[in-house]
Amino acid sequence: MYYSLFLSLASISSRGFFELFFSKSFSYFVAFLGFFIFLMIFFYNTKARVVLRGTTLLLSLSFIASSFVSLMISLFYGLKIIYTVYLVYPLAIALFFLLFYSIDTSKINVVKLRNTIATVIVLLFSIALLEQLHVLHLPGETFTFGVFIRPASLTGSYLHYPLIMILFASIVHTIDNKLTKISFLGYLSVFVAFSRSGMMLVSVIICMTILFKLHTFKIKLTISMIVYFVLTVFVVILFLTYSDVLNLIWGRLISSVNINSAGNPGRIEAWSHGLKIIANSNFLFGNNFGTITNLTVNLTGAKSSVVESGFLQMLVNFGIIGTTLFYAIFAYMYRYSYHRIQKGFLIAFVLQSFVYQSIEVLPFIMGSYLLFSLTKK
Repeated sequence: MYYSLFLSLASISSRGFFELFFSKSFSYFVAFLGFFIFLMIFFYNTKARVVLRGTTLLLSLSFIASSFVSLMISLFYGLKIIYTVYLVYPLAIALFFLLFYSIDTSKINVVKLRNTIATVIVLLFSIALLEQLHVLHLPGETFTFGVFIRPASLTGSYLHYPLIMILFASIVHTIDNKLTKISFLGYLSVFVAFSRSGMMLVSVIICMTILFKLHTFKIKLTISMIVYFVLTVFVVILFLTYSDVLNLIWGRLISSVNINSAGNPGRIEAWSHGLKIIANSNFLFGNNFGTITNLTVNLTGAKSSVVESGFLQMLVNFGIIGTTLFYAIFAYMYRYSYHRIQKGFLIAFVLQSFVYQSIEVLPFIMGSYLLFSLTKK
């Protein structure tokens, strides 16, 4: 196991733990500082070297330049100077992408990498389970159905925890090239946590993985496969029929597409609000920099709101130019992802970003950059 990488990943996933001792804004700083310091130790120990690539440099600098233009236009339209703090978001997005995709990590031991990530999965899941059993109570947890705890584990947010778990699970799934106990545990955790966004991500990842496999290979049906499929369907139906908890999980999953389910009317109203802002903004670069995000209010307390859609949020804050550059980064990651599970993950992330605000979960984004770069071609 890579202990320095373990401490790095554990640090970026532990904002909630640090909130037991510090304010939320300072906890962000401590989490990212620990992430960066231990990561540099990891790179040093593995003799990683920097190899700049033209495309990554161009994408990174272009997104930063576009963000500065968006800020200048917003200030011209009367934006308060305090919102300048939102520059930390595009700078982090661009510079960490440039750093991680410019590192030659060919000497990394894949088995040790896999075991490191697996250990973080077990740690986060164990803490979350203790929350749901009412043994621990940590910042960011909440209740659903008035009964069940939606855990935050160490992350500080019940929304962040499932996203991070899916990321780690998909990387282990990629390295193992099959669904193992650890990757299954990571995927299962989002269902146990009653996370609709997490369930959506896992469902799309699995569907895309199957589609890629069907496209690549000819699947031969055998008697054993047919029997296995029938038994699986039977067991699922049996559990859904006689298990109240599984019924609640199933209801939670399908509520994502029910416009009248809890939370969805407000989400649709937020999308409508976002579209109105975009219609009255500078379409190319936007003129509401840092006003539609949770990050500004978390860091400074300045007034901001959300539109419950990562795509709409990007359009409001950065305009169509910045939005295109942001998604171009993930297109680049897709291009250099060798495994269908990783490609499925990236497709799932992009699709989910249209209806959820996952793009500003920086531990999720930074972790994606890092772990995808470590497992690229």
